[in-house]
Amino acid sequence: MQPDQAADYVAGILARHEVQFASREDGKGHLIVMGSSATEIHFAHWAEEDCVVNVSAIVLQQVPANQGMRLLKRLNKFNCEGFFSKFYLDEDLNQVRLEYDLLASRLQPDELMNALSVVALEADRVDDLLAQDFGGKTFGQAVQEALESS
Repeated sequence: MQPDQAADYVAGILARHEVQFASREDGKGHLIVMGSSATEIHFAHWAEEDCVVNVSAIVLQQVPANQGMRLLKRLNKFNCEGFFSKFYLDEDLNQVRLEYDLLASRLQPDELMNALSVVALEADRVDDLLAQDFGGKTFGQAVQEALESS
């Protein structure tokens, strides 16, 4: 399955499950806002005839640089305790992200909805905790600040 086909298939699954989402203008990704986090679904080539469906959330942004090692230890603990998804610190973007990858050619609606639930609920569960312990902003805080400044 090619990325554009996977994007259409995923949009259909989300619509059938009555999940409110916004699609990118180019149709190559979707955004779902849940609680104080936002979950993105992206599509990337993986093999000749297939692609990866990447379900991810920005858990924390604008992370203070001096929190690196302490934060990495906490994320490693989350990864050891959790299943299916992975937390990581993207130092280039100064963000903590949570991801869950699926193979598009074998994607089942229940599998996608499980991935979406895992990422959205876990990101919403830990974002405020991490912001309190390490600084930075949750998605909800960043949106609120942007609204207040405009």
